[in-house]
Amino acid sequence: MQEDILTNLEIKNTLEACNIELEKFVLNLLNSKHHKFSKKSYPHIFDVYEKHQGLCDIVCNYFTIMDVGSIKDMDLLVDNFKNSNSDEFDYSKMENLSKTHILSLVTFVEVLKFIFLNIVPYNIFKKSEEKNLRTEENGINRELFKEKMDSLENGAYIKFVAYETNWALPLTGHSMLINKIEADKYLFFNPDAHYPECKFLNGTQLCEKVDDIAKVFERVTFIDNMKFIQRVEDTLFAAPAKKKSESCDLTSPPRVPIFDKGLLTNKLNCLSPGTMIQFDDFETKNGLKLPGHALLIHKLRHNDFVFYNTEAQPECIFCTSEQLIEEIDKLAFSHGNVLINCEKLIQKIDDVFIDKAKNLKLELQGTILHALSEESLSPTSL
Repeated sequence: MQEDILTNLEIKNTLEACNIELEKFVLNLLNSKHHKFSKKSYPHIFDVYEKHQGLCDIVCNYFTIMDVGSIKDMDLLVDNFKNSNSDEFDYSKMENLSKTHILSLVTFVEVLKFIFLNIVPYNIFKKSEEKNLRTEENGINRELFKEKMDSLENGAYIKFVAYETNWALPLTGHSMLINKIEADKYLFFNPDAHYPECKFLNGTQLCEKVDDIAKVFERVTFIDNMKFIQRVEDTLFAAPAKKKSESCDLTSPPRVPIFDKGLLTNKLNCLSPGTMIQFDDFETKNGLKLPGHALLIHKLRHNDFVFYNTEAQPECIFCTSEQLIEEIDKLAFSHGNVLINCEKLIQKIDDVFIDKAKNLKLELQGTILHALSEESLSPTSL
């Protein structure tokens, strides 16, 4: 019992420490605006900030993609935005995310429905429920809200959007995030530029928090952000390129993993026994670099390899080149968020060949060529 109490206390302290670090991270990220990024340096993220007066919506999307509710990803979440040689934030990591802003992705018809009919894509409340969602004091119906939260599956991410209606675009408002951890336990995240929040709340506390915020805004809506992120991936990174008229700001072609099994097999077979290749170029489907994941390929003999993978469930397996290709193939076309960049893996193998050739050249220069330069050759010595 004593050990259980200590363990629970350690977990609680760890969660609180992570939340504090996360709040500091958001505070630095959102407050480092004008002197940290410019239209010339980061045009897409600058446009989002100028057009929508903030980055709250795309930060919520990033936290959904990275599964911020998972304790193991807290460090990964923060480190992903830092340059490798300093603690400065690298806003280039945000450029792809700029395309995920909800008002950049929805169609013009959906925007009109949003303004005039309050019909929002992926709203977790039905139209009949929405009629009773707000109270006379402009808060929320806590009983109805709690009932809806209770019905959600564990792991659900709900984007809580509070906004004002006006007759001109863009709409003005604020995006927050609710992650259901388990029954009666939620992670509430508010990417406010001045007072960011990241707190674990029970159902009653969550109702109070949402109610207080709702009273300040004219309208609120609750979006299933998992479904929205799936639409982002399908639209921007998986589906064939659409015409510009079909959706907004689709300025980049979809990202499709390139994986040539034959080419990779040939390169693996050409490696010398004893060669080890460490590879850590993992990324999300939308091209975000993911530090912390790595794999190691060790060639033992002609067709014997050791494959060590820290992504997802760590594993170490002995395999043939064909089995190794199958393992890499799974990573290249993962149905999850993490992908391996196979183009960079092939480049990594090529670098091994280049390094080996350079080393061989240096050895030749230091031995044979050196000997030839000291010993004069005659016809009889040949």
